[in-house]
Amino acid sequence: MNNNILANCPNFNLVTALESYIPNNAQEKNDLIETKKFLVNNTNLYSRTNLQGHITGSGFLFNQDYSKVLLTHHKILNDWFQFGGHSDGDANTLRVALRETFEESGCDEIITLNDKIFDVDLQHIPANEKKKEPAHIHYDIRFIFQTNNENFCISDESNELRWFTMEDYAKLPQTAPRHRFLQKWRELRHQEFCRTMDFHSYLIKTAKKEGIQKIVAGGIVLNKQREILVLTRKPDDFLGGIDELPSGHLEDGETLLQGMTREIKEETGMDIAQIECYLDHFDYLSGSGKKTRQFNFVIIPKDCRTVTLTEHDAYQWQTAAQALANPKITPEVKKCIQLFQLIESIKQTH
Repeated sequence: MNNNILANCPNFNLVTALESYIPNNAQEKNDLIETKKFLVNNTNLYSRTNLQGHITGSGFLFNQDYSKVLLTHHKILNDWFQFGGHSDGDANTLRVALRETFEESGCDEIITLNDKIFDVDLQHIPANEKKKEPAHIHYDIRFIFQTNNENFCISDESNELRWFTMEDYAKLPQTAPRHRFLQKWRELRHQEFCRTMDFHSYLIKTAKKEGIQKIVAGGIVLNKQREILVLTRKPDDFLGGIDELPSGHLEDGETLLQGMTREIKEETGMDIAQIECYLDHFDYLSGSGKKTRQFNFVIIPKDCRTVTLTEHDAYQWQTAAQALANPKITPEVKKCIQLFQLIESIKQTH
């Protein structure tokens, strides 16, 4: 066992994670409700000695660009599944999923992307006379992992391991959990595509074809309360006195990500921890009269407690509603904020 893999596993609180988890559809919502009830009404949650059921952990292991997922053909169940197994008393379900994924895949380069739950599923396990186990339920908590190395080693629990493309996976008999996973995988692939250099290059190439002479990168920088960082331009600057989002033009040879990272650091003193998504763009004429396009992203800084200004007079953290009511913010920026507000509302009502 590669102890470094488990040693680097984040702490995980199942109750807290389930409270913030948003199910994909009605079936998963029901499974989530039943899992929460099980947590409330039982004590030995993570032990096989609970004959009603127990918490189990599973992991979907993706390759570097999420184009393939590694599955195991289970000897006993005689079907293709993600990696997973019993908690054996471990209340850190993320660590359980990571341990099982390592043991069943033989891959020693597994990356834990985050501590977010990817899926919740109730598995009805039939009675096993040999093990003298009655029929019971696995309350399965599922996570995603990633590896840069597609090598694997078949364990005693598997007939076969195989990397599945999305097209291959869709050819499997489509149960409700498989169909739900396929939907989530498509969304994951889309999010990854929107973060890649290929997509960013496509945005820049398209802008140049449309006659854009200057590229600007920036967007909505959020604090922990998901308030928006609004900067005030100096009075003697171009469009002096307006409130705007952190942004700046790309230097020669820079990608959108490189330019945005540099500009956020220069204007605010903050480093970028995560880019949640690409939002939109808007066009305007720069102070020198160049046709300019600003690409906007949703940005999470590593530490938002200190903002160090170098090019602006002041800053504020504003809610989306406050920013939309701010008369010093331009209509183009407000359209970007409206889109962000819409995405946030969808997340909350999903």
